[in-house]
Amino acid sequence: MRFAPVMLAALAGLVVTADLAEAQRNGRGDRGDRQRGASITLYDAPNYQGRSVVIDFDAENLDWVNFNDMASSIRISGGQWEVCVDASYRGSCQVIDSDLPNMTQWAFNDRISSIRPVHDQGRRGRTRDNGVTLWSGTNFTGRSVTLIEPSTNLSRQGFNDAAQSIEVHSGDWTFCQHDDFGGRCVEIDRDVRNLGTLNLNREITSATNRRIPRDDDYGQRPGYGSNRVDGGVRGVATVFFAEPTVSGYAVSACEGGNYGRCGQSAADDLCRTSGMNRAVYYGTVRARGSVWSLDERRTVQGREALADVLCVR
Repeated sequence: MRFAPVMLAALAGLVVTADLAEAQRNGRGDRGDRQRGASITLYDAPNYQGRSVVIDFDAENLDWVNFNDMASSIRISGGQWEVCVDASYRGSCQVIDSDLPNMTQWAFNDRISSIRPVHDQGRRGRTRDNGVTLWSGTNFTGRSVTLIEPSTNLSRQGFNDAAQSIEVHSGDWTFCQHDDFGGRCVEIDRDVRNLGTLNLNREITSATNRRIPRDDDYGQRPGYGSNRVDGGVRGVATVFFAEPTVSGYAVSACEGGNYGRCGQSAADDLCRTSGMNRAVYYGTVRARGSVWSLDERRTVQGREALADVLCVR
């Protein structure tokens, strides 16, 4: 009879273990979400030391295996894995496919809350509603990191000067060459398969989905073709452009694919591009050669260009 309590405790332990295994599988898909023969091992200390847990399935919440915000080193046994700082694959995420013996200098150290295998279907089989994903290879390949909030220095995500392609899931994002949004910045609002086309290949250090005010560009927002408006004179709450130009070209007095928005509408667009609200006065002059379309961010053929534009907040 003395062995009865021991046997009961052992059986209870088996039940708890079985329940935990079942809990790990609930809410994260079935066995079809596994990568065949692939797994990822998390350790709570650097250099594969300390307590560990092996995962070979979608793990929506590492609380289920009592390993939330604990990983300090990782071993990969096949496949690619997306690790995220929040449960349900939210927050900043990154795809990894190689061992990480020491994560102490990485922003994800002791912060990983969910993990799932990456299935190579289309764009890696990953879908997102928010933020932007930077990829280390062209055409959305290689390592990746997903940003939901601005990053003043991508070194914290281990992704400084690494991006070669970008997926934009929501909003307009501005990417800059240097930390704290310094250097040349480019606003991107759509997917870019090769950042070389924007002269940003392996040059992105900071990123934000918020507007960057600048003293030397009258609040303009950079674009695919730079929409920097030159020739302005700043007042207290105004900017005046006698002969506004972009990349040396006069600014078209008409906007839109069919050039149906002319005059006031084009002047207002120029003011908004310059960080102001609207134009209270504008004039036009006869265009000599090509003019710059703010709407299309390129040169076009036009008859009239804007002049003497007064912008106010």
